Amino acid sequence: MKGRPEAEGVDLAALARSFADPRAEHRVRSGYLRWFLPGSRVVDVGCGHGAFLDVARGAGLRVSGLDASPLAVESCVRRGHDVEQVDAMEWLRARAADPVDGLLCAHLIEHMDGRGAASLVAAAAAALRERGVLVLVTPNHRSPIVHEEMFWLDPTHVRPYPRALLERLCHAAGLQVVASFDDPATRPRRSAWRRMVARLRAACSGVDRALPLDSVVVAVRVGVAADPTRSP
Repeated sequence: MKGRPEAEGVDLAALARSFADPRAEHRVRSGYLRWFLPGSRVVDVGCGHGAFLDVARGAGLRVSGLDASPLAVESCVRRGHDVEQVDAMEWLRARAADPVDGLLCAHLIEHMDGRGAASLVAAAAAALRERGVLVLVTPNHRSPIVHEEMFWLDPTHVRPYPRALLERLCHAAGLQVVASFDDPATRPRRSAWRRMVARLRAACSGVDRALPLDSVVVAVRVGVAADPTRSP
């Protein structure tokens, strides 16, 4: 989970956040609202400083969050959000007895190794009600901008997760994938002139630098989810 790892006095999570654009975060996260029914109980797992909580509260969701970072939790609580400082895996495993309608895991899974990612998805599946929705968001490693630089601006990132792998992890956890796409809301924002130049360069080089920066996989719990306590 996105905590505050420190090395030689440097707060790596804060360093990574210094590259973020808060206005863009709110704009992009508002696009996730369509996957959750109004009035449903939704938890943002690894909520950070609460961009999704801000937009979800105004959309009529019963939304709460959790994060390992005390600074992130404090920021959210100051704005009136219901947020816990807790480990994501511990919280999800405990939630199987009191499942929720929806979970958002945005920019969390890339902070985990393969085994941790599989455990996260399995625990999330078990924490959902029947027909509950899991939205996974991660950097789009197919984007040259992401794999050449943006992914590595966060020193707490462990590895990228292509959509195909996330889909398989969802299937293994007993979830049904209902959508898998690169989020158009995260395309690099350019002027009309720069967009035209980018298209010409892509046509000549075969490298599309206008690809969306985020990938999204949406899955629904149908039937019995995999046992999150079983080792992957």
